[in-house]
Amino acid sequence: MKRSRDDHVFEGDFHLTLPIVSEYADQFGSRFIQQKLETVTTEEKDMVFNEIMPQAYSLMTNVFGEYVLQKFFEHGSATQIRELAEQLTGHVLTLSLQMYGCRVIQKAFPHDSSLAA
Repeated sequence: MKRSRDDHVFEGDFHLTLPIVSEYADQFGSRFIQQKLETVTTEEKDMVFNEIMPQAYSLMTNVFGEYVLQKFFEHGSATQIRELAEQLTGHVLTLSLQMYGCRVIQKAFPHDSSLAA
């Protein structure tokens, strides 16, 4: 799979040229990232994670971005999962009532029992 848009490059081997955050809000970019998060190297996963963190809350309520965050709850490192869970602090009720945010909350709870307290 090869895909180019503006300054973004996606190839089958998960070569990324930053910035790519706008791709998470795009259906095809989101699906591509979701699939790749299951098999990429730690370095590549860290690169994507570091880019999404400043926009994590807004991605939680995005129709396509929320899927990328769910994948990080499934395939992220313990540190990445903890950092994402910390983004939920103070927003659990709001996200739970939001169409897409509620899905992120559902993924987060099995991974971070401290959120239930």
